[in-house]
Amino acid sequence: MVIMHNKIKKLIALFSLALLGACGSTVIDNCSKPTAEVFLELVSFNVQDKANNDTAVALDLVILYDKTLIKTFLALSASDYFKKKKQLILDYPIQMQVKSWEIVPAQKITPYSVKFSHPLPQAAFFYANYSTAGDHRQRIGDQKGIQVVLGKTDMSLRELSNTEIQALLLASPKTTHSGLSSISETKNCSNCCCCCNASARTQSSSCHNSLPTSTTSPSSIRAFTGNDTSSHKAQNFSSQSKSASSSPTSKAKQQAANRAQDAQDVLKDMARAQQTANRAQDAQDVLKDMEKAQQTANRAQDAQDVLKDLASAQ
Repeated sequence: MVIMHNKIKKLIALFSLALLGACGSTVIDNCSKPTAEVFLELVSFNVQDKANNDTAVALDLVILYDKTLIKTFLALSASDYFKKKKQLILDYPIQMQVKSWEIVPAQKITPYSVKFSHPLPQAAFFYANYSTAGDHRQRIGDQKGIQVVLGKTDMSLRELSNTEIQALLLASPKTTHSGLSSISETKNCSNCCCCCNASARTQSSSCHNSLPTSTTSPSSIRAFTGNDTSSHKAQNFSSQSKSASSSPTSKAKQQAANRAQDAQDVLKDMARAQQTANRAQDAQDVLKDMEKAQQTANRAQDAQDVLKDLASAQ
């Protein structure tokens, strides 16, 4: 009975510690305020004429939402990453986000506006699949804008200023075709294969210089040729003013706040689930100890009964 009483006291103590220790042991990191480590908003491109020794290069932007994966991706060269890419996506479908481009030398790429698939990104990397030796991996810090420079034998990154970011955002079309040449967005270039293939780069110049031919009105011709410039410039200035007044910085702050709140809610749910699992495991351990103690008590009782029987027989 004394053993049983001690076990029950142990069980009560374990339950109390589990309730009071919500910010201790395994969930201590979850109780601290989560923060984002990546603030990337815009990616632009500078593709040189002889990039990758004048051959196409695959480029991936990888965004991680789990800090424990950072060491894994830091250990990967671009060659290793592209070999393991399919399996990595299968292994970490939620923890990582991938944006891919296939770029030919001297290609003009539409700037890419980054949209995070989950709150609180923890790290981001660029991997360029160059044919030359080297890691060809670049990690992003807290930059809001990055220009990817694809050179002849390697890739480099240049941070964009706030002025450059705003100018690129205003100049970017509302509907973008990321990873393809902006030439393909003219109306006569709906088939953008001529902009994607290295063998057809000579065709892209004719696409770039062409104007819409179907149902073109005189007013639209004036807009393209520069006539009626005063009203056209006034409309552009008005639209740019409206775009500027929307304050991308405040929007970004609000989005970051929303992501932080979502992450806090998820972490709270995870903490509750962890506490429940810990209590269940502790209860199972106590029950096992109680069973062992009961078995020991039964064996002791059996031994006493045997001794009594032997004494009686004697």
